[in-house]
Amino acid sequence: MLPSISEVAIQHGLQMNDRTSKSVKDLRFKCPFCQADDKRTDKYYLSLNTNDNVFPCWSCHEHGGVLSS
Repeated sequence: MLPSISEVAIQHGLQMNDRTSKSVKDLRFKCPFCQADDKRTDKYYLSLNTNDNVFPCWSCHEHGGVLSS
């Protein structure tokens, strides 16, 4: 069984948007690939789809799944 993509993100210390924490399907995090949202406290470009265990970044377009390295 694969680990949850949200659990992996939290274990790696990614910063989550608390407003999305109640969402069942889509969680938003700061992107560790491009850091385009680091200077913008109100933006979270990395979107984690917890149903499919995949992610896209809406800024740098990095994408993958829970097993992506």
